[in-house]
Amino acid sequence: MAKKTYSSEEMDRYFNDPSYQRSFLGRGKGFLNRNRKLVLGISIFIIALLAWYGYYIARGLPSLDELENPRPALASKVYAEDGAVLDQFAEQNRTRIELTKLPQGLIDALIATEDKDFYTQW
Repeated sequence: MAKKTYSSEEMDRYFNDPSYQRSFLGRGKGFLNRNRKLVLGISIFIIALLAWYGYYIARGLPSLDELENPRPALASKVYAEDGAVLDQFAEQNRTRIELTKLPQGLIDALIATEDKDFYTQW
């Protein structure tokens, strides 16, 4: 595209007439400058949407205290006078077990599903 050349009268008018200078401000500007209010409105909407989504995600996460001190939902057991278990009540039937009591094949299968950095992570 060839550059437009201006005559000496146009140059004199441009440098001496502030209203003529302002008429050049809107020429040749891109979409962002021509639609500044629209771009600003869309930007504010996107920022607000991202802030809401971050809050929505963070709201469902456990606190650091809950992560450091988990309280698993263990089954409640009812014992007889002689120590025998009469019944268990639980939404999730969980019991604690030591790692040494698990079969080695189960441990190997669990580690096989982990990533390659399993032994180097904390």
